[in-house]
Amino acid sequence: MAIHQADLASSRRDRERVNVAAMTGYLEGEADLSDGLDLSPELVHSLRRQAHALMTAGRWQRCIDVVLALVAMGSVHPADPLMLAHCYRALGMSQAAEQCQAHGDRMMQAMGLELPEALEEEAR
Repeated sequence: MAIHQADLASSRRDRERVNVAAMTGYLEGEADLSDGLDLSPELVHSLRRQAHALMTAGRWQRCIDVVLALVAMGSVHPADPLMLAHCYRALGMSQAAEQCQAHGDRMMQAMGLELPEALEEEAR
């Protein structure tokens, strides 16, 4: 086997770890990407906590990257557009921040959720 093909074949152990049914479900449009990758809900939750920690630490772009990856995987939480708005605002991208904030507000309203006033003022 040529060296450039060795990575494609992978090891037997790696092939056994792949959940073919989950991957097939994603490829056929029956599951979102996180299901196709067979990611546990705990891992998705941990990634969202990491995004919050990055935002708190002022790592704006890293937080945006993690949140957008979660959304691309099909996991959306009401806090996501609010975190994005905060990060975009900190990066001076006011139009993107306003769009994310408006989306977050609509999402929270549709779900019947309200932020406490102190948090709402901080988010803006």
